[in-house]
Amino acid sequence: MKRLEKELQLGESAKKTKIVESVLLIFENKDLKLSQHQSKE
Repeated sequence: MKRLEKELQLGESAKKTKIVESVLLIFENKDLKLSQHQSKE
């Protein structure tokens, strides 16, 4: 039972990490587009 709980916790933290990583990627892409847009002006 304990092992199952640990695996569930690991799975949850992995999901959270994935979400955080994808959010960071989205923000990085926005920053790149903004900086490219500003350099054109």
